[in-house]
Amino acid sequence: MKYYFETEHIAFWGNEREVPNHTLSSQVACLNHLFAIRNDPETVLGIAKAITGRGDIIGMKKVDCDQKPQYIAFEVVSKDDHLNENSTPNRGAFCTSIDAVMLADLKGGGTLLIMIEWKYTESYSSNDKSKESDPDRPMQPEAKGIERLKRYCQLITNSEYLESISIDDTTCENELELNEDILPYRGSIYFQEPYYQLMRQTLWAEQMIKYQSSEKIKATEFMHIHVIPAGNKELLNTGFDGEQSENAMCESWKKQLKKDIYKWVDPQKIRNVLKEKDEKLYDYLCKRYGNQ
Repeated sequence: MKYYFETEHIAFWGNEREVPNHTLSSQVACLNHLFAIRNDPETVLGIAKAITGRGDIIGMKKVDCDQKPQYIAFEVVSKDDHLNENSTPNRGAFCTSIDAVMLADLKGGGTLLIMIEWKYTESYSSNDKSKESDPDRPMQPEAKGIERLKRYCQLITNSEYLESISIDDTTCENELELNEDILPYRGSIYFQEPYYQLMRQTLWAEQMIKYQSSEKIKATEFMHIHVIPAGNKELLNTGFDGEQSENAMCESWKKQLKKDIYKWVDPQKIRNVLKEKDEKLYDYLCKRYGNQ
């Protein structure tokens, strides 16, 4: 695993060079479930069908972003910066990336990009990314927040997948004299975690399809899979603005989508596929993670 990360110039979580030793690491949980089967197309196909629920998947493609492509790639980024993040995309650090990616052939033609974002024990307190200050710019109120608004708001407005927000849909006051194109998004769901990450990943996938002629990963459509243990009720049952109800987080996000491209999956569904394909790995994962 470490050799893969070194060879592909991928940073572990926190921009570290060593495999995280934290027992609650989401990155390690993702790797523990998927890394060992990345070169097994039959098992990857079974998992792709199980987590997407798609009946039109007929086979898997190798993900052509690694030096030695296999059927799953990790910490995937675009070749070019399509999200105005002002950097050359660096796998695992300082830009929008995807925990794991698969590519599926579809019946009748086309390629499905399957993005997997993995959570384990995470939960999030209220933290508005659109209003955050920058200690290095004390004379510019909310400098980081304004920078994020400028990066993503026009992409959201133009998106075929995300609902836009108009000036009439918001009660934000223009105390910072923000451009009217970005003002409505200030304080919106798109800049609160975990939705902030989901927003960026949705835009990432949309741009990957738009620019597939110049990108190594080529797809005609995508699905966004959010792997979260069913036992993590604190995350799953907390919606936008703190609403508490069953799967409130997922329902809050689905309301922002124009198309059915997002799905929550319990990692037990992946383990169920592995039970038939790799009993040794299945037994290890059940001992390590159980039904958490």
